[in-house]
Amino acid sequence: MNGLGIRSEWMTVLQFFNRTPFGKSDPLFGKDIAFYVFEIPFLAMLQGWLLNTLIMALMGVALIVFLAAFPRMREENRIYIPSHARSHLSILVAVTVLVWGAGMWLERFNILLSQEGVVFGAGYTDVHVRLFAINVMIALSVVVAALLVANLYKRTWRLAIAGGILLVGTSLILRGLVPGIVQKYVVEPNEFSKERPYLEYNINVTLEAYGLDSLSIVDFTPEDSITPQDIANETDTIRNIRLWDYRPLLRAFKQLQEIRTYYDFPDVDIARYTFNGSYRQVMLAARELDLEQIQNPTWVNRHLEFTHGFGIVMNFVNEVDR
Repeated sequence: MNGLGIRSEWMTVLQFFNRTPFGKSDPLFGKDIAFYVFEIPFLAMLQGWLLNTLIMALMGVALIVFLAAFPRMREENRIYIPSHARSHLSILVAVTVLVWGAGMWLERFNILLSQEGVVFGAGYTDVHVRLFAINVMIALSVVVAALLVANLYKRTWRLAIAGGILLVGTSLILRGLVPGIVQKYVVEPNEFSKERPYLEYNINVTLEAYGLDSLSIVDFTPEDSITPQDIANETDTIRNIRLWDYRPLLRAFKQLQEIRTYYDFPDVDIARYTFNGSYRQVMLAARELDLEQIQNPTWVNRHLEFTHGFGIVMNFVNEVDR
């Protein structure tokens, strides 16, 4: 079943093996953008598949060991795990923890997609707290795996259990509690200063992404003299200047044009049409059916009688009916 899920990721695999560099690197880790577009998805898929496989194998082995040892446990009234099964389980759990740690290593790069700060991307708390916490979790996963391997010789689960408790406790504190405290009491009182380099990163890469990083700035001094001839030459532009705000216009549509209680205008849109050879800008709203307002909502009424709205309401953007 685990293999059936991964077969739908053929595009991820294809992109990974045919990846090409973007020639641009992120400012935090110095990785080429292709690493995040092509490599991270593939590695995350591989890590997730391997972790799921190990967990299923671990559950299967644990069940087999339990069934095999159950008669003796019932007879001796104590938990009993054969030495060979202990070794097998220790190795499986150690490898599982290491693969989980590999997932944490991939998690480091996801802070570039963080939405916790003032802008999209890594912020002060992400870089100085969350990244540190992830690195600690990676180191602890190696320590716990080493304790599990040591269990092959010590014949006790105490060290491994203590390491697991330390791993969970550290995660709750460093990843759950500390970031919020730092954000509230360190970053927010002096947010602009703390977040400034990350704001600059965000602005620079946004300009670069839209091709605006190489624009030249030219001072422009507008002329404030408008002549009647200028207005006459720009008649089409002037009569398409929008005067209506969609919010009061929507209220007016609802008050004057709903016709029936079961009709409604969800919103107002702006469009452009040609009227008598003149290209005009208009504001319009579709008179849609609101099934919740039907007074007798029988099956016939809901599915056969009241099935659609009734036309539109439209007016020019710069005209008012008196």
